[in-house]
Amino acid sequence: MKRTSNSESFRERAVQRRRAAIFVGIFFALVTGVVADQALELAGKPLEEGVPQVAVVRLRALLRGDLPPANRVAANAKLGEALLAAGNAEEALKILQDPSLQELPALRFWRAQALAELGRWSEALPLYEQIAGDAASTFRSDAILGKAEALRALRRLDEALQTFALLVSHPRWGDSAQLRSVEILLEKQKTAAARRLLEKAKPISLGGKKEKRYLQGRVEAQSNNHERAIELLQTVAKRPEGTSRAVFVATYCAIAESHLHLGTPEAGDDALEDFIEHHPTDPALPTIFAKLDQLYRAERQPATHELSRWSNDSIQPRRALAQWYLARVEA
Repeated sequence: MKRTSNSESFRERAVQRRRAAIFVGIFFALVTGVVADQALELAGKPLEEGVPQVAVVRLRALLRGDLPPANRVAANAKLGEALLAAGNAEEALKILQDPSLQELPALRFWRAQALAELGRWSEALPLYEQIAGDAASTFRSDAILGKAEALRALRRLDEALQTFALLVSHPRWGDSAQLRSVEILLEKQKTAAARRLLEKAKPISLGGKKEKRYLQGRVEAQSNNHERAIELLQTVAKRPEGTSRAVFVATYCAIAESHLHLGTPEAGDDALEDFIEHHPTDPALPTIFAKLDQLYRAERQPATHELSRWSNDSIQPRRALAQWYLARVEA
């Protein structure tokens, strides 16, 4: 009997040790998971605060360490989102195409955003359409906006207008939808309709107000009121605070275009030359150069003397412009 009792006692202690080991394992797994969750939240916080570059650095550092599989997947997805927000859409897309991330609900939307940022609109459109068709998706309204932008980029303008119309009353995207619709109407030469819609637009943000002013200038130009158009557009060019880069560049080009119509290219080139001087590395410089070339060619006495002086001044920000244009003139 004693031997049996000792045997049972031994088995009981073994069971207790196994249970204790399982409990300790579960405890440490839970602790590790909590710590990993907190670390991931901390690493991704700068993205919410508007500094995605910091989030990229923190998330990469986090991914170099040991993470539970679920946290690693979440960290990779957040890194893709942060890279996209930081302007690195190409690298973001590589991460967002990782097979291990494909089950995440938000992944399809961020992939569409990355493709759109890269100008791959025909690939982005079906992703936007899938999300826009899902009434339960938290990204549905954002995807409708993306779908409209994709349709516009693909020159399916009537479909784009219909899609933007779905967002006109949206609290977040309503202003953007109205302003984009005005642009499309101007592209379609429907000036009166563009003017009516623009009069209804009441953007709240500073950027939206500046964009409305830019579009008012476009409407006046299309109505052949170029003096008034220049007045409106110059208010944006002279005080660009809050203006998006795309609207900022488009404003300068619109000013130049109105001066061409008025036959005053000499007055129009100053604004473009100032842009080049103050933004010598801007990606839009080829567009600005092309418009400036139109102005110079329209001038009765192109400023080749001044251009020669710029081209010989090593510290002159306009030197590259001068050399580029003089090379064209001499060709």
